[in-house]
Amino acid sequence: MIVGNKIDVFLNEHEVQNIEIGKSGANVYDIDNSMILKHVKRNEISDNAVWNSYKTESMMYDWFMKKKITYVPQILYNYQTEDEIILLMKKYRMLRQDEIKEEIVNYILKVLVQIHNSPIPQFLLVHKSHPFSLTDKEINRCLNSWINVLNEHEYFKCTNGIEQVANYINEVNKKFFSNHLRLTHGDFHSNNILVNEYGEILVCDWQNTCVGESVGDLSFFISRLSADGYGQKEDEFILTYTKYAKDIGLEVNINDIKATMCLSNINTTFLYWHEYLQGSSIERVKLIYDKMISDLDWLLNNKSFT
Repeated sequence: MIVGNKIDVFLNEHEVQNIEIGKSGANVYDIDNSMILKHVKRNEISDNAVWNSYKTESMMYDWFMKKKITYVPQILYNYQTEDEIILLMKKYRMLRQDEIKEEIVNYILKVLVQIHNSPIPQFLLVHKSHPFSLTDKEINRCLNSWINVLNEHEYFKCTNGIEQVANYINEVNKKFFSNHLRLTHGDFHSNNILVNEYGEILVCDWQNTCVGESVGDLSFFISRLSADGYGQKEDEFILTYTKYAKDIGLEVNINDIKATMCLSNINTTFLYWHEYLQGSSIERVKLIYDKMISDLDWLLNNKSFT
């Protein structure tokens, strides 16, 4: 084990392979093909928010161990100071894309319900979420960038749709913001899902966890699944999540879920997708753009909006 927190000594005593994917400023290693080591130094992280996210993750794993939570990786060593974080965990295999069938998706949704039904750590209560809101400057930047994307294709001769999103995005977020706040993962998608030797689902990477609207996790998970051909099953997955939630006494409302999912997609699409769609095919742009517009229409025509 890591004695006296001497990382170099520990690394020299084991077979080590650097991991470059998704490390976000941390030094991440595969140890003996059986453990994962995440080492974060404060002086190597320029962004204070990123450093704080690693602190949150370390605190979460400590809390998980004390609460005997089973849906996370086994932590072998967890060390945190104001200058350094060392996190050593058992290695598991990642969920393969070819495994993402309806049965495994339902299993994942059941685990997600468990997360949302977990108690909230005291240290997270200072990080309660607020309605999503953009400044006028941010709205204009996104609007202009989206117009540039649309102008690449003659199909989009009218920009009224994206202008309507810009006009209403803050208003619909304020109107449909839910006060039913729960423990949320914050970055829930298949790349953060592991499988142990018993075929059980585990959830890793808790840097973005917070107290928020649980449906944000559900929405993000389903939106990522759409790229794997599951977009048409959105309503089925919502019903499955609702069933599992009701089975354990978690209060949910399908209309609220739909509204929050629409919000999540609108916010993510308007704020970020224009950055990735420059030079994309009309089919790809149309798929993402039309979903954002239809989600806004659904919200504006919802009786709760008037």
